[in-house]
Amino acid sequence: MGALDKYIGIPFESGGRDESGVDCWGLVRMYYSDIMKIDLPSLDGKYESAFHTEIVRDLVDITKPVIKAKPVEEPRSGDIAVVKLAGIPCHVGVYLEPGYVLHAERGKDSCAERVSILSRRARIEGYYRVEN
Repeated sequence: MGALDKYIGIPFESGGRDESGVDCWGLVRMYYSDIMKIDLPSLDGKYESAFHTEIVRDLVDITKPVIKAKPVEEPRSGDIAVVKLAGIPCHVGVYLEPGYVLHAERGKDSCAERVSILSRRARIEGYYRVEN
């Protein structure tokens, strides 16, 4: 993946926000800052653990309008993928063409995974484009 190698293999850390460890939002935020040149809110202190799915779900909903994220039908590289885990939209990643999602989840280092593989374990709730 070349330029994206920096984002692959980062250890998962709940609340992590840098190359030493990230959770899903930390990885999205890092990618947006570096690649898209957009500073997304840190959400530091907004949740005690990335595993509190109800709290994270609410944060995902609250954050969409704050970052001016609009739903899109056809994703393109850089769009935020919101993923349902156990039916709750509480996981995020970055859509990468052609058909991958860059994400970080518990028990794995960050990775770029095919949407079809991710969808076997979870379900994409939607894709969102952040407006500058």
